[in-house]
Amino acid sequence: MVTGCIWPLLEENRCIKNRKSSMAMITETVKAGTATMCDYDNPMKKIIKNHIKIGTHTCVAQEINILPLNAFKIPLPIGELYPLDVSIENSRLEESKKLIEEYNNSYNGRITCMLGPEAPDRVTKGVLSEVNELSKKFSLNIHMHVACGTR
Repeated sequence: MVTGCIWPLLEENRCIKNRKSSMAMITETVKAGTATMCDYDNPMKKIIKNHIKIGTHTCVAQEINILPLNAFKIPLPIGELYPLDVSIENSRLEESKKLIEEYNNSYNGRITCMLGPEAPDRVTKGVLSEVNELSKKFSLNIHMHVACGTR
């Protein structure tokens, strides 16, 4: 299947677009007079470089969810459950841990981190429990939406 073969390239292209749109958002925000902000996305370890370059004070969170990379391209009728991919959830949780280890309270405290499970309907109970434990262990806040879907 051709889409399966080129999907890694499409995902990299999405990451490039995220970094560019993040830079545009940061630039416009600073231009409007704000130099302190929060950023919540994926892949945050790449996007955070924009904040470092511009010099903003920011609190970042790696988005953690269990949705497959192409979840938003799958047409689903309203009320139908979206597909889940545990490997994505585990990967995003690990990326979140790496982000926190590398960047929390870095750049003289200018950059801080939070944990970012997307919503209770987009992560497993196990990951919610682990996020709670990590939050306590590292004294981190949690950024989480109340719900994102119709689950």
